[in-house]
Amino acid sequence: MKKTLSAAALALLAACSSATGLDVRGTTAVRVQTDARSYGLINDTPVPVAFTVTNTTSDAVAVSRCGDAPAAQVERYHSGRWEVAFSGICPAVLEQAPLMLAPGATLSGVVQIQRTTGSFRLVVPLGEPTDAKAPASSPSFTVRYLED
Repeated sequence: MKKTLSAAALALLAACSSATGLDVRGTTAVRVQTDARSYGLINDTPVPVAFTVTNTTSDAVAVSRCGDAPAAQVERYHSGRWEVAFSGICPAVLEQAPLMLAPGATLSGVVQIQRTTGSFRLVVPLGEPTDAKAPASSPSFTVRYLED
């Protein structure tokens, strides 16, 4: 019974590990990082937020994409939870099949935040669309209006 339970527990742990993007020690396997922790909004000019997606695992990881860049959704922290603020639309003429991110490799992208302030994070879907894993997300960052 102990062997069966231990094997089942290990299988469950492994399944959770790959599904959450975390390894057994709880460290992030795929990291999403923005180029700053705070951004300034001037009038209605969109704020570009550059980001990178880095694979720190020993296996290739499928990353959602739009063209040659990783696809990222912008979430805003509101009323105690994360809500979708902007979900990028990828034109049908651009390649949308997932990019395979090799171990240790990094992809770069940029999202635009328009006319909205607050606390945000970027969420990058991982895995094939039919077998999606839990997404990787960036640390939170703020966008606020700057004085003229």
